[in-house]
Amino acid sequence: MPNHKSLLLIALIVSLSSTTVNAAPIVRLELLIDGNQGLRYAPKWVEFVEKVGNYNVRVRSKKPGEKPEVRQTGSKTSPIYTVIGFITEREVVLHAAKFRLGDVDGLKKYLERLKGDGVKSLTEEIGLFDLTREQIVDVHKKLSQPIVFATRGRPVGQILFDLADLVKMEFAIDGSVSFVAKSGEKFQHEMKGLSAGTVFAAVLRTHGVALVPEKPPGKPTLLRLASLSETEDFWPVGWPSKARPADLAPDLFKNLTVEIKDTELHKVINAISPRLKTPVLVDERAMLAAGVDLNKKVTVPPGRSYYKRILDTALAMGGLRCAILEDDSGRGFLWITTAKPYP
Repeated sequence: MPNHKSLLLIALIVSLSSTTVNAAPIVRLELLIDGNQGLRYAPKWVEFVEKVGNYNVRVRSKKPGEKPEVRQTGSKTSPIYTVIGFITEREVVLHAAKFRLGDVDGLKKYLERLKGDGVKSLTEEIGLFDLTREQIVDVHKKLSQPIVFATRGRPVGQILFDLADLVKMEFAIDGSVSFVAKSGEKFQHEMKGLSAGTVFAAVLRTHGVALVPEKPPGKPTLLRLASLSETEDFWPVGWPSKARPADLAPDLFKNLTVEIKDTELHKVINAISPRLKTPVLVDERAMLAAGVDLNKKVTVPPGRSYYKRILDTALAMGGLRCAILEDDSGRGFLWITTAKPYP
């Protein structure tokens, strides 16, 4: 029976063998011109494609009946894609796409998608995070899993490790935010029972980090950790809900008699939070950026009220607001943030 070392050696040999047999896909471009006038601007397009990547480019005259397409030859494991497109002085028309001269990123993404995921990928409808519907549904399913471990008082790096173990997806971490994976700072809020995606986003947001689903060409969908300030689209801390707030978080509408007089805002939040079954999350990043003073004293007039109204009144005095959102699985939670939205 082979021992552990020999099994590793066999795995290495198999890996090397498959790499040799399954050569990387090859992409070639044939740019078609209509008449001799095209010879004038053809060199610009050849130069443009050279900026996009190391692709074999051929310019020739258009034949009758030709149309933009991708012809696949070679084998199933080592395909050769020939991209046939029409060029004008300022635009190239390809299969299922067109690009202006100078759009390096657009053409690069198109050719990389073809090389990594095949011809079919060029016509798949792309939506949120540049993912297909099937891909985004898969990501949402994995991030909808509720966490079963406590978060309050635990190191941020340890929470992130447990979340990664739960969702079982590949990760990529930008160098500028790699510190967060090793952070020993204690997280201040309890999020047990909320979905992995909401917890991920909330924990990372505190450190200015975004969670971004991403599909690299030829690879599985992964989760990338990037700087919030440099990222436009990222997984949010909860979603707006179509449900009635009273159905999503009924305990926030429980009637009670209240009087709060000259009490620090943080004490009001800390006094109400434990009385609720609905989790309460605080947007520390936005508060820090806005210079919110949680020691500011607030007053709520005596009388009958309910928790949501009490919080609305008290928070407004400190430049804050609260919203009832739902996590990725549809569970409600209270999000306390600045009155003025902060990215």
